[in-house]
Amino acid sequence: MLTQSDITITPTMDGDLYILIVDIPESSAFVVPRSQLPHTNNPHFSEISTEILQMEFVSFQAYSRHARILDPSRGSGIYALKANSRYGIPAMSVVTALANSEPCNFLDVHFWVRSEDPKAPITLLSLPMVIPGSLDFGPQDFWHPAALTLSGRKAVLLYKVEAEEKLTWFLGLISCEPDGAEKVAYRNLVLPKSFDISNMYTLFLDDHMGVVTLLDIYGSLYTISYA
Repeated sequence: MLTQSDITITPTMDGDLYILIVDIPESSAFVVPRSQLPHTNNPHFSEISTEILQMEFVSFQAYSRHARILDPSRGSGIYALKANSRYGIPAMSVVTALANSEPCNFLDVHFWVRSEDPKAPITLLSLPMVIPGSLDFGPQDFWHPAALTLSGRKAVLLYKVEAEEKLTWFLGLISCEPDGAEKVAYRNLVLPKSFDISNMYTLFLDDHMGVVTLLDIYGSLYTISYA
């Protein structure tokens, strides 16, 4: 996959459209009010229309412990997933960065939460969770290495660590509790020994049952319980 220097996330909250542009070292956000969008309770707009919207960007620091300027040529970039914003965590983003001081990649995981500040409706929850490693999307974006639950409180990353010419794969479970003492925590789950990463197709995360499911290209399912 070609890495990106920024990425746009567009969750909706209470009918308003929020547009978040994630970048390093600065991100921007703005909102399109429900009153300016076509919907069943707003007959002023047709289903297809062109409007010039007057709105103001809000910029804030999107801190990364390792990345100050994203450089795709060095393997850095941003990956993001949306959740259901009604639970207060509309999105998660992952910055892949090559540390200047160490010859290895790091994943900086950010959770984005709803803000009470009307000028900054979306903001970072806290400093990023830092995980040594990098994401791999397979040839031609064949599969995606992450999943985020609708609540935004659980995420899973299938990432790799290269050290001393040895490649090791890990399945990291990340938990987000905005009101908890430890807002973001992560631990590695045990990958099934019979699972061949080269046959990876996709993965699913069920935070109600507490199960991660891996699906390979042959239709075989591998379940991993974390509850």
